[in-house]
Amino acid sequence: MDQNVLGAFLVTYAVLQTIVFLFLIRFTDLYEREPISALALMALWGAVGATALSAVGNAALNGLLRPEVEFVFGQTLYAPVVEEVAKGVALVAFVVVSLKAKGRFGVPHFEGPTDGIVYGAAVGLGFAFTEDVLYLLLGAADNGATGGIVTYLSRRDFFGISMLHHAIYSAAFGVGLGIATWSRRSAARIVFPVVGLALAITLHAINNGLVRFVLYLRHGLRLTAAYLSGVLEPAATASFDQEARELVGLVQALDYIVITLFALLVSLWLRYQRNVISEELAEEAASGLISRTELDLLPRFWLRSRWYWQLIRTGQWERWRLLRRIHNELVDLALLKRRLARKDLGGEEIERSRRLIAKLKTQKAVFLG
Repeated sequence: MDQNVLGAFLVTYAVLQTIVFLFLIRFTDLYEREPISALALMALWGAVGATALSAVGNAALNGLLRPEVEFVFGQTLYAPVVEEVAKGVALVAFVVVSLKAKGRFGVPHFEGPTDGIVYGAAVGLGFAFTEDVLYLLLGAADNGATGGIVTYLSRRDFFGISMLHHAIYSAAFGVGLGIATWSRRSAARIVFPVVGLALAITLHAINNGLVRFVLYLRHGLRLTAAYLSGVLEPAATASFDQEARELVGLVQALDYIVITLFALLVSLWLRYQRNVISEELAEEAASGLISRTELDLLPRFWLRSRWYWQLIRTGQWERWRLLRRIHNELVDLALLKRRLARKDLGGEEIERSRRLIAKLKTQKAVFLG
């Protein structure tokens, strides 16, 4: 296959891969599925806005260190800070807009760890796609098409762990922001995002520089720089290669540990959401806004999904669409009640949500009639 054609195929495949992962990550938010349009906007910022800001920031800081230090540690010391801040700009803006909109104007809520993970991962996936394509083009310019493809494949391992790196980092900051939206104390609403950003930068720095840092501790700056430059004797290079492979394995093991912790966090938050839905909507069932059947159905995601599928299978598309809208609004109402109760705030948003649900249920009654 022609190398240019192969490069184009790999990029196209990466586009499809990014889209698939966006949908898979969206699916993890079982009870409060985020709009595809919002996820696409976050991914677009990561692919365009964040990469542009990062390029400017990295260029501005390039050359501040001594040449040897810059060569060995430049991408470890400043790239994680610049890139995580650039990606996080969209998340902070989204949180601010979401809180100001208060559920109006079609702006989705941003609240809780799963929202932070989903939106943060969307930004990271977009960023990773553009960054990897840039490495493909730069590698091809420096070393020909084959060199560019080799560099590209070393960064994007196609449904392996590497392509999720930026998604994980941005999700860490997103978790901090998500927890902050549920926090009662003002200090906590500052501390959690700062901790999340610090964790994102730390994970990014470990991936970029742990191998180089350990080699530096063992062999010093001069020998490490010589090894990375490819000017060591073959015997010394072989020894360095062995150490580097072992350290890369350690970094990969840490990647899997981090992903496991994120999966555990999502699982615990989904369990919490399920309890919140049951507890907060009990009042709505008692008031007659919803039926006892709906109260039993809403926290049980798989049972509700099976009901949706039956409607789709029998061609009842409009009823499916309307019921999904009502159920999504009810979940939003339950989470809103709990979040506002934690902050000792008033119920204007709650009443507006109740009125919208009542209106939708009236439409459902007319439709079914």
